[in-house]
Amino acid sequence: MMFSVFSLRKSRAALVTLLGGVFFAVSPLAASPPAAVAAGTVTLAWDASSGTNAIANYKVYYGAASATYTNSVAAGTNLTVSVSNLVVGTTYYFAATAVDTSGLESDYSTEVSTMIAPPNQPPTLNTLADVIVNENAGQQTVNLSGISSGAANESQTLTITASSSNTGVVPNPTVTYTSPNATGSIRFTPVANTYGSATITVTVNDGGTGNNVISRTFAVAVNQVNTPPTISSIADRVVAMDGATPAIAFTIGDAETSAAGLTVSGSSDNAALVLPADIAFGGSNINRTVTITPEPGQTGVANVTITVNDGTDTTSSVFQLSVRQRPAAPGGFRVATVPP
Repeated sequence: MMFSVFSLRKSRAALVTLLGGVFFAVSPLAASPPAAVAAGTVTLAWDASSGTNAIANYKVYYGAASATYTNSVAAGTNLTVSVSNLVVGTTYYFAATAVDTSGLESDYSTEVSTMIAPPNQPPTLNTLADVIVNENAGQQTVNLSGISSGAANESQTLTITASSSNTGVVPNPTVTYTSPNATGSIRFTPVANTYGSATITVTVNDGGTGNNVISRTFAVAVNQVNTPPTISSIADRVVAMDGATPAIAFTIGDAETSAAGLTVSGSSDNAALVLPADIAFGGSNINRTVTITPEPGQTGVANVTITVNDGTDTTSSVFQLSVRQRPAAPGGFRVATVPP
């Protein structure tokens, strides 16, 4: 009769080995009890008795010393049985017998043993504080601390992941961590020109088959901040006295407000030369023009300021307008020579 044992050993990979001609397996088949209970369960399996006797019952004997079986459990005609309430940290030895319908019991099978490993302790991670930033903030770094496997006797490879509940505002963070360090970090940059909130979940996994994950969450609030409008630069201009500039093209824009909703205005630092009424605007949407007609009979220099307003903030473009007299016409104009 082949006899095998399946023992719950949390935080360990399944182990299969051949022991003294008997197949012996250790595999996590059931959930571990809480650590406070300090008890484990082993599931054992065997091949049917190869004799001709009609078997009525299989019995599994076990104890904490080899060939010293202080307990037994009946399996009926099943080829597997679970033994519970075993003391964590203790090595148990098992053997099986077959009992036929006449009550005759076989010799013990080959003995197998396994240690009842402690249940996996969950990993640890310290709590994380909420983060508040303004719209268009740069990259944010959140430090992680208190990372461990959860128990000094558990040497496990820890992995950390992080996710965002609202990637339209905060993308999934990038994790920087090397196991088994107690510290690490995550980084994220809020999406440009957006505001709102997101919940970031950071998860530590110790690789066990149960009780192996801890997650911490924190909120990221991105406050709305108005982005100032934009206006293109305007080159300096020179016009003749009693003249006017052509329509000077410039562009405007804003992250939150449509170009059609933006207003433009003009002023100068020389009211004797250029009054606000002398500044006329044209165009639409992002493409605008300005035409300046200086005061008649005046010459000089004025710094003209063109300002775009989104209702909250303004941005200006300044250029210099020079108004000059036309040069005098040449005198004594004549035909110098007459062709023959």
